[in-house]
Amino acid sequence: MFNTTYKYNAYNKPLVVLVGVNHNWKAVPFGCALVVNEKESSFIWVLEQLVEAGDGQKPETVLTGGDKAIANAIKVVFPQACHRLCLWHIMRNVMRNGGDKFGSGFIKCVNKYRTPNDFEKG
Repeated sequence: MFNTTYKYNAYNKPLVVLVGVNHNWKAVPFGCALVVNEKESSFIWVLEQLVEAGDGQKPETVLTGGDKAIANAIKVVFPQACHRLCLWHIMRNVMRNGGDKFGSGFIKCVNKYRTPNDFEKG
């Protein structure tokens, strides 16, 4: 998971948080960085530092909130990685933009149906 928080620290700078999953499916913080801005170049630098610190290891999948600069940085540094949007961000946008009826139906589909065909029917 690659996420940023903004203006929640004493420096009013974006804090990049990188969290992964270990062999026991437990969340493990891989690193964090205060960056000057939320531009693609800053995120590329953060991801390159992660690869260096991780002895060249790269993730197979990366979850984000949908920021374009982050998505572009992932394409540059992890071109083979599968980039996915975080379900929490998707659900927040569905509830905000789809209305209560659509949102509750969508949540039901996400939680109940596990195959594409079942999801489409739902």
